[in-house]
Amino acid sequence: MKEINKSSHIHQLSVRNFRAIRELDYLPRQINIISGRNNTGKTALLDAIAFNIPGYIHEEIEMYDIEGPIDFICCGKNFATITSNLNTVKIYPDANNLFREQAVILPEYFEKLFENYNEFLVNNEIKNIFLNPNFRDEYIQLIREYYDFVTFSSDYGYAVCPYLKQSIGWGGKQYDDFSKKMDNKLKKLIKKFESR
Repeated sequence: MKEINKSSHIHQLSVRNFRAIRELDYLPRQINIISGRNNTGKTALLDAIAFNIPGYIHEEIEMYDIEGPIDFICCGKNFATITSNLNTVKIYPDANNLFREQAVILPEYFEKLFENYNEFLVNNEIKNIFLNPNFRDEYIQLIREYYDFVTFSSDYGYAVCPYLKQSIGWGGKQYDDFSKKMDNKLKKLIKKFESR
């Protein structure tokens, strides 16, 4: 990983398959005016610049609430890239694509997730269950049954953004049914390890 130098400027930017931009080579000047009709890629260009800023990916992107890969990658493409003189960012539509290049990232993501859970869990018996490696493996299988992950890899770090494999929308009966189903499966899994 490179050291972050936030005072640098982007002198050249190359964007491939990112949102509405299929292919763009851009040489930013000191002052830039971006104009055009709706849905022509103005915001996508600004997002590409933001995503390429060293440190942005692992500091900000995991806060996004995403529908899936289409939020970041042109339809039907395997990945998107944003390259500049400062950084290279690759965006993959699912965890399997990233595994081929950097197999350690998803396990690290889940380790952080379990650390966060540990901070919020108050029941010691439940805390101990979440520390059990066998429980963790089964929990990850449960999550991966319903979720996949848009993954971002840059010269400065990475980010993982979960999304539901099947689009159900947020709120409403379909979402409530999904939440109940996940809650019940998690409760059964915890119960399975309580008796050990």
